[in-house]
Amino acid sequence: MLQVASTNSPTGSLTADPARWAEESSSVRSAAEFYPDSRVAGPASAERWDGVLVAQPALAGRRLAELLNSAQQLR
Repeated sequence: MLQVASTNSPTGSLTADPARWAEESSSVRSAAEFYPDSRVAGPASAERWDGVLVAQPALAGRRLAELLNSAQQLR
């Protein structure tokens, strides 16, 4: 299964690197069998990709929170 690099950060720190974030998302989308040949995701697809489907939005939320907190500190 595909691992999202930033979730494994030992310090929990998230680097503000949108290019890297886009590459991570692209690697998920491009992973073999992410889109079934039928282009219809069934229960097997959801089960196989469950970890990524949960982790990516959570990671995006953490990144957004960090960016907003950083912006607030600059004010």
